[in-house]
Amino acid sequence: MASYDYFLLKNHNNYKQYGKVRRGSRGVIPQCVIHTFEWPPGRSLLSACTYLLTRTTPGSYHFAAGGTSERDVMPLAPVNYETWHCVPSNNWAIGISATTYASAWGSLSAQQRKNFVHSLAYAAYLASQELIALGKSPIPAKFISRDEAMAGVWGFTYHREMDPGRRTDPANPKDAFPWDEFLTEYKRLMGEKTATTDKSEEDVMNHFVFEAKDAKGRKHQYIFNPRSWTHQYIKGDVDKNNYRTIVENVGDKFHVHWGELRGKAGSDELGAVHLLGTYVGPADFRPVGV
Repeated sequence: MASYDYFLLKNHNNYKQYGKVRRGSRGVIPQCVIHTFEWPPGRSLLSACTYLLTRTTPGSYHFAAGGTSERDVMPLAPVNYETWHCVPSNNWAIGISATTYASAWGSLSAQQRKNFVHSLAYAAYLASQELIALGKSPIPAKFISRDEAMAGVWGFTYHREMDPGRRTDPANPKDAFPWDEFLTEYKRLMGEKTATTDKSEEDVMNHFVFEAKDAKGRKHQYIFNPRSWTHQYIKGDVDKNNYRTIVENVGDKFHVHWGELRGKAGSDELGAVHLLGTYVGPADFRPVGV
């Protein structure tokens, strides 16, 4: 992984703005939340990052992006560390922030706007390079909704999307953020040949969902991303540890079994699982018929 002089790690924090271990079971995934720092756009990137050190409450990111050049970026903490940027998804998401106001996009000069957008894209590029060095996939160049983000889908989302009752960043009004410009520059840095995404292919390969009902009629959802299956309730609040998903590779197919534990919660004995359903698919993880 790249060895940066991470700003939060090398300086004293009044409130420790990072955790060396990601909480929860996902760890870091290729998912990124875009923010604005709510900071005057004419001030330096260093002044904004220095402010983080003085905070006595949680508030931090993995990268901060300034507006003085097209690569005005400060690495704050490694992507496998946890920072305090987005309450719903701190445990697994990467946070990048532009040192401007959410309401300022319309009043920036053309060059300032370009510098902020390109610096955000460069921060995202650096985050993806860290992920690759960790043996993970880069962040896919697509926008994801809050529901998708919470389910562990890969991609980019906004702080406003994740916390709509409290936040408006990275842009207010919401359509002011130059998404297409950001995405085009990110793809250019990542070496992609086009600025378009074959979403149908990407969605098939990166995220698909199976649903099943248990014996009590409760609806469950099983979500696949490369390297992992996750389970969540659509309705109900029963302990998730009462359910088990088992993945088996069988020749050129893979079998996914999901079921309800009838024995002790947490048991690994297959006999303790009452199977609710089985999916059999090709080894390249495409659903049958696609």
